[in-house]
Amino acid sequence: MQISDIPEKFPIPWANGAGGGFIEAIPTDSQIATTPGRASLTDGFPPLNFTPIGGGGIPPFGKDFNGIINRETAWLRWLNAGEPVIPARDLVQRSAMK
Repeated sequence: MQISDIPEKFPIPWANGAGGGFIEAIPTDSQIATTPGRASLTDGFPPLNFTPIGGGGIPPFGKDFNGIINRETAWLRWLNAGEPVIPARDLVQRSAMK
């Protein structure tokens, strides 16, 4: 790769101006048993989102897409700005256990 290959940086996080009705914070815990069709960090988009609607499936929620992409691009902006990343002790401990 070359310097000229650096992709354009995000000037703001994805869905930065989306109101509360258009963005959802993505929970860590599975939502399969609590809110059918909702995404989570544990499951991503659940199997119900991949089932045809005629077979009882539920389309993915746009708010979930906005929520996860917002979270990712906020971190990308932080890293691209050269801001410090302080390791989270709980993540470091979990990684050491693997």
